[in-house]
Amino acid sequence: YPIDWKVMIADENSRMHTVYQFFNLFTDVPMLQGSIRRRRYLDGILGRIKLIPKNTYLYLYAHGIIRDNEMSGLYFRLMVIGTVFLVFVKGEILPIFLSLLFVYLIGFQLIPFYFHFSDNAFVHVYPITDQYQMKSFQRVLLYMLSIVSLIFAIAVIAVNFSSLMTVAGVIVAEALEIWAFVYLYIPRRLARSERTR
Repeated sequence: YPIDWKVMIADENSRMHTVYQFFNLFTDVPMLQGSIRRRRYLDGILGRIKLIPKNTYLYLYAHGIIRDNEMSGLYFRLMVIGTVFLVFVKGEILPIFLSLLFVYLIGFQLIPFYFHFSDNAFVHVYPITDQYQMKSFQRVLLYMLSIVSLIFAIAVIAVNFSSLMTVAGVIVAEALEIWAFVYLYIPRRLARSERTR
């Protein structure tokens, strides 16, 4: 019998697309084309950004991350997976460790978005310095990681409310991790990445 190559190629592409979608649950996959979608229900939050020159990158990053299907999808999926893990985990130290791990993973996956607008020629003619770009990115990360850590803390406290050490530990540990990640790790990591670009 003759082989129908078109059908076989279509089946293989479909299979690989499924594999890439699974990998995309945890990391950015270049083979999947991202799409942009306006999320009208978040316009109230985005509308609070004042349209002044120093908020240029804040506006770009906030709108970009929320509207980019890859980034917002990755953020949401990791948040849901982390919350499900924390709901089923009891103990004193393990829930704290898992919440810190997922906060770090989410923050780490968002780092490449700092360079998302670097190839846009119009960004380079804005009369603003790179200092505003870094501060804006840190501010967006701070908000996004704070939302995640709040949800994780609620999940940990709901399951382990009888353990005062776990309740206090998850709040303090997440606050310290977010501060260290945003204000200590991010500037050094991005400075190193800019040198190698």
